[in-house]
Amino acid sequence: MHILSIEKPSFEIVSLQEIKNYLHIDHDFDDELLWALIATTREAMEAIVQKSIVKQTWSYIVRVGVLRSLCCDGLHHPCISSNMIGIPLPKPPVLKIVSVSVNDSKLGEEKYTLEKQQSRFCVFMERNDIFLKKDDADVAVVFEAGMAETSANIPYTLKLANLMMVANAYNERYSYKSDKFVTDAIRQLLNPFLTLRVS
Repeated sequence: MHILSIEKPSFEIVSLQEIKNYLHIDHDFDDELLWALIATTREAMEAIVQKSIVKQTWSYIVRVGVLRSLCCDGLHHPCISSNMIGIPLPKPPVLKIVSVSVNDSKLGEEKYTLEKQQSRFCVFMERNDIFLKKDDADVAVVFEAGMAETSANIPYTLKLANLMMVANAYNERYSYKSDKFVTDAIRQLLNPFLTLRVS
C-alpha cells in the first residue's frame, strides 16, 4: 500500500502576508523561505492529525490478494468478502472519488461507492472477473480530500497552529531540533482534529 500526491493544494492554511505580519517582517528577502516553511509545516500538521487539512488530490494504491484474503473489519484494512471489496482511504476527509482502477483498467462510476463508516471513508466495489484472473490485483483509487475547500473554511485554531509552527521553524532554522518546531502548545491546538488510530 502506498499513497502519492497527485495534485498539491491550490492554497495554504496561512498566506505569506499573514505570516509576515505575525513575524513582523517588512522585507521580501525571505519570501521564498517563508513559502517553503508554510507548505512544509502544513504537511507536518497533516501528518500529526492524520487528515488532509486543505483540499488536495491523492492516489492510493493497494495490492489486494484475492485468493488468500478473508474479510476483516472493513474499517482499518482492505476487506474482501465473497462478492465485495472494501478499501479504507487514508488522508480523510474524502470529498470525492476521481477514479478507481484495477490492474490499470478504470472502473465505471457505477462499479464503486464511497461510504463513511465511523471516522473512516471507504470505497467499495464488487468482486468481478478482473479480480479472478490473477492472484493479486492492484487497485488504485484517486480521490480528493480536505477539511477545507477554500481558505475561508479553515478553523482559526489551525491557522494559529500553523502560524506558530512557521514562526518556530523560521526563528530556529539553524538549530534542527524538531521539539522546537512542534511545541506542547501547538499539539494542544491540534489535538481536537486528531484522527484516532486503532490497531
